[in-house]
Amino acid sequence: MEKTIIIVEDSSKVTFGGGQRGTIDIIESLIDHFDIVLFDCSNSSIFQKKISKYQIEKRYLKCYGKLVGGDKSSFSVGKLELLLFPILTLWNIYILRKFAKKNTIFYTSNKKHLLLLYILKKMFGIEYIFHSRTFIDRDSIYSKLMISPLQNAKSVIAVSDFIRSNLEFVQPKLIYDALNFDERFFNYHIPKQIGKTIIIATVSELLKLKGIEYFIQSYQYLPKSILEQYTIKYYIYGEGKERDYLMRLSKDNPNIEFRGFQENIYQEYIETIDIVVVPSIVPEAFGRTSIEGAFFGVVPIVSNIGAQKELISQIDTNLLFENKNPKDIALKIEYAIRNYELLSKLSMEFSNQFLFDKFRKEILEVFESV
Repeated sequence: MEKTIIIVEDSSKVTFGGGQRGTIDIIESLIDHFDIVLFDCSNSSIFQKKISKYQIEKRYLKCYGKLVGGDKSSFSVGKLELLLFPILTLWNIYILRKFAKKNTIFYTSNKKHLLLLYILKKMFGIEYIFHSRTFIDRDSIYSKLMISPLQNAKSVIAVSDFIRSNLEFVQPKLIYDALNFDERFFNYHIPKQIGKTIIIATVSELLKLKGIEYFIQSYQYLPKSILEQYTIKYYIYGEGKERDYLMRLSKDNPNIEFRGFQENIYQEYIETIDIVVVPSIVPEAFGRTSIEGAFFGVVPIVSNIGAQKELISQIDTNLLFENKNPKDIALKIEYAIRNYELLSKLSMEFSNQFLFDKFRKEILEVFESV
């Protein structure tokens, strides 16, 4: 009997980003080897639009919550959502149980759904795999609720060594997220050169935790010698609840532009962006933005915390800046500009370790062993 993988996602509460891209990579890795059923909480998200090309069965869960980013994560949990959670969980158990056959494995990267799959296993003995894509604060009350669901998972995958260390009590398997590009993009997998105008960008949801205010503030600390030699522009890609605040913060600087959400950000890396800055003030679990930019020869500069430090230090430790320090961001931008040709080449070469074939092989090994 062929194994069935039931993927449980929630694209209703966060905008399309690294986590949902990761789920798409899982689907693409498994689709030729297993039957796949996808359960989601939305049928109209960007994620749903992107997976429409895959011939998989799609079903929907009962979920509650608004698309609102939190100060410490890309989502927030309201009181009403907590109140409804037990009721919706029972309903979703009923829905999922109907699709769980003898040779079924559940998969999720969503912590809320992890609790759901834990209950399903306790009630019906159905195994599940958890893909850890976010940092868990081990001192929080919430983390105490996660211990038993994590320990009962058939397998736990961590997207970085930073996350693996965070979950050392369950010994996760380290599998870095993948760069999954159409073949046409490999024509642009080459080092870049800078001209007289240099575009420095952030690419993220506009939330407090992304630290974009420090990026904006860094412009005033750029050395005079750099500003005399080049025209420096800051592009801010993305949407989010901090947009109005960030626009007020930058209103007196005509060289800072808000470019909105770009569905084809790869084209921006190819044609527009020279340097990508990741100024997150909370640890990133992986740091897909910087790796994607590096593939196209864009030089990444990141805050010195979390997985972004773990990864980008492999290119050059001088591309790491002190967290929440706009002066240090400006210094690292100067360094990147002064050494751009070499750093672009090193960045491009560094990205090769994240190509999709390696990821697919490692993912298949996990699912075939369960």
